[in-house]
Amino acid sequence: MEVPFPDGHFDLVFTAGVLIHIAPADLPRALTEIHRVAKTWIWGSEYCAPSLTQIKYRGHDELLWRNDFSRRYLEKFPDLQLLREERLPCLNNPNTDTMFLVQRTW
Repeated sequence: MEVPFPDGHFDLVFTAGVLIHIAPADLPRALTEIHRVAKTWIWGSEYCAPSLTQIKYRGHDELLWRNDFSRRYLEKFPDLQLLREERLPCLNNPNTDTMFLVQRTW
């Protein structure tokens, strides 16, 4: 899965509720593509859990995973630093959302 853009094409790459639907085996490749096309910032808004946790999505398995996505980026790419992260408990369910901003350090 390659995105049809050159390296560093976007100043900011943003995901919201996207990474949670990428199967764990495919996540490293997706993060690599996001990192590749992001010139400076990566901003995410995703469900969060301290470790990989599968949850049912509309009654089905293997379609949604919570994870610590900001940590996955930082572990995989040493040129990223976490600028800010907020974890927000959902009001109507037991999920926690995270919003994070990481920056490339050149």
